[in-house]
Amino acid sequence: MSSWTEHELEQAEVSDELHVSSYRQDGTLRPYVTIWAVRLGDAVYVRSAYGPGNGWFRRAKASGTGRVRVGDVERDVRFEVPADDVHPSLDDVYRAK
Repeated sequence: MSSWTEHELEQAEVSDELHVSSYRQDGTLRPYVTIWAVRLGDAVYVRSAYGPGNGWFRRAKASGTGRVRVGDVERDVRFEVPADDVHPSLDDVYRAK
């Protein structure tokens, strides 16, 4: 999975939400979930509206990989927990959205 292209980043930035799915162990995709997303620099971030115990969020973290759809973009992604120092900037971007 390569880094996001400028077009992909723009699609995520101008859309209020995207559709995210994680891969099962057998390689199939789980059903997509609609979630708010934000762009911060050259990355796209999602948060669980109902906290880290939410089912889709737990499965995404456990899988580590998935797929997103936003605008005319559909691509594989990695699910990673951002460094602690990123959270204040993410909070600001989410508030602005």
